[in-house]
Amino acid sequence: MGENPNMTSNRALRITDTLALPTNEKGRPSRKRLTIPDVYGNSDVPNPEYIKSHLLTEDRLDETLALRLLHDASEILRAEPNVLTLPSNITVAGDIHGQFYDLLTILRTGRPHFLFLGDNVDRGSFGIECILYLFALKISFPTKYFLLRGNHESRHLTKHFTFKRECLVKYSQSVYDACMVAFDTLPLAAIINQQFLCIHAGLSPELRTIDDLNKFSRFKEVSKAGMMCDILWSDPVPEFGQEVAPYLYSHNRIRGCSYNYSYYAVEEFLERNNLLGIIRGHEVQSAGFKVYKGKQADSYPVLISLFSAPHYLGKFNTKAAVLDYANGKIHIRQFSSVEHPFWLPNFTDAFTWSYPYMVKKVREIILVILSICTEEELDKSDRASQRRGMMEQSKHVFTLKARTMKRFVDRWKKTEQQLPCKDFLTLNYYSSPENNALFNKINIINDVEISDKIQSPLGKTASLPFDLQHVDIRSSSNAQGAAPVIRLSHSLAHISNGDINDVED
Repeated sequence: MGENPNMTSNRALRITDTLALPTNEKGRPSRKRLTIPDVYGNSDVPNPEYIKSHLLTEDRLDETLALRLLHDASEILRAEPNVLTLPSNITVAGDIHGQFYDLLTILRTGRPHFLFLGDNVDRGSFGIECILYLFALKISFPTKYFLLRGNHESRHLTKHFTFKRECLVKYSQSVYDACMVAFDTLPLAAIINQQFLCIHAGLSPELRTIDDLNKFSRFKEVSKAGMMCDILWSDPVPEFGQEVAPYLYSHNRIRGCSYNYSYYAVEEFLERNNLLGIIRGHEVQSAGFKVYKGKQADSYPVLISLFSAPHYLGKFNTKAAVLDYANGKIHIRQFSSVEHPFWLPNFTDAFTWSYPYMVKKVREIILVILSICTEEELDKSDRASQRRGMMEQSKHVFTLKARTMKRFVDRWKKTEQQLPCKDFLTLNYYSSPENNALFNKINIINDVEISDKIQSPLGKTASLPFDLQHVDIRSSSNAQGAAPVIRLSHSLAHISNGDINDVED
């Protein structure tokens, strides 16, 4: 790659697009369930590629195999510390949310090591496929793939959203229970190159040092309050970096629990723990990522949010992103969603899904029948010789119709109560001025060869948003080692703001 050394200092953050998963890799289901001998053979570790090719066609694993994968992975995860210490040559991914086919895109274009920040299940239709495949990779390559816990890796949310029902439809209660046991063993955070704290959501008033995380007992369900709840549920304040007055924490009204942490809380935590920044997930981002305000000392960004589930919920035109960190440089890689099989909401069958609509139409027909009275019937009812007989007959017919309608309504109410609970999501919107300013001020740069003739706002540091006026920062007195250089390039041309800026996940 040709590169002009004079232009290096004018590049802040490098962003590129990845290739989509070819659709011809997905075939028709074979209806065969893989067994332990099929996957393990004579080895102590499974064959992840065999599992991937099987899950690609929506085929399933034998329950004994699924339970063994969950058990073996949980034993490996249980032996890991609360806070992982990871090398610098790594790919960090945000929330996956059951989008198995998009997960494969991430795994095809990454570094020698992978870190997933949690929320691999719920909302998408392939959460169990994501877990089984990631656990198979963890068993086979325990020092290459690393998984952290998210707030959706819990009994409370998987019952409320889709993962529990998905397990019951595709497997059994035993598989779901084994997943919950495995989720209890997931580590809580990771430190990359002694510089970046990777965590699912963020900070807690009870979290002052990394040792506080290491001393915590994590092998349990996510609590409703306290440090474990906060690191899996908290968010930066909407006005992060633009607070009118300094403060650290406020109540998180959008989530209904935990806290919102301010720029000052993050800067204080980083200085106390000798770190450069925090990398987290937990929130939907229209571009798949968000870079927050830099530190006052060196303008280096204190917080980066990642979200790795493109076309979120199948409704929003959002991109996804992962973060590659190598050789002291951060490279944010964007990608779009790929084609995947379709499931009806809540994993219902076609009859159950269509039954409410069918009942509604039949009910409308019955109401129309009850309201019809022809001219002929009126004439006959006026005849004195037949008036009494017609009235008695009309009363009898009306009584039968009313009783039939009552039985129909009662039956409908009983059936409606037995239908799977509907998962209606209320999404909270708020603006993201940092991202908007970033998109408006950065032009296209050819990442292959940068010419001196190119004129770009990136060459004028003063025209950048405040959080990007840190170009080519190579050292920090508050961090161990050299600060990585964040680079920004041309793929912003492919960013689509979609229908949302930041949506509460």
